[in-house]
Amino acid sequence: MRISVVTISFNQAAFLPACLRSVAAQRSEGDEHICVDPGSTDGSREVLRASESVRCVFEKDDGPADGLNNGFAMATGDVFGFINADDEVSPGAFSYVRDFFRTNPDVDIVIGAVRVIDAAGRAEARKRVSSAPSLAAIAGGSQAFYQQGMFFRGRVWAELGVRFNVRNRTCWDYEFLADALKAGARAEAVARE
Repeated sequence: MRISVVTISFNQAAFLPACLRSVAAQRSEGDEHICVDPGSTDGSREVLRASESVRCVFEKDDGPADGLNNGFAMATGDVFGFINADDEVSPGAFSYVRDFFRTNPDVDIVIGAVRVIDAAGRAEARKRVSSAPSLAAIAGGSQAFYQQGMFFRGRVWAELGVRFNVRNRTCWDYEFLADALKAGARAEAVARE
């Protein structure tokens, strides 16, 4: 089971190396990391060009949601995930995600827990756990989830046709989850980081 991760980055050179390392450390054969940078001027593109483990998309886009759409349009994995340039993937996350999807063939989206890290990479002691995903929770404004812990089967993208709304400038990930559930995807929250 191959995992494709998309990272959107704009002037995040200070954080990119840690993000890239966190993904590269858990990749298996066939996994891919696609980084989308619409025009950084802080050295981010040089960091990306120096990395041998990432496919780069250097083209202008219409904001973060559009950047994610451009990245996922190139993805070839069975499972998709996205991580911002100033975030890191927890050790063991990819193995957990692979095992979860293998043993839960009826689930299309898994949302794990996260730990917030500061600019120096120090993690908070408390992890943040997502609530059980549902359209009712979204409609009621009580859905809690953390996009850094969300992975979804490629079929959500390819067969259900769910995309990130380019007009949404603040909560494109939340809307993506809502649209996936409306399209018939089944999602589960887990406490694993």
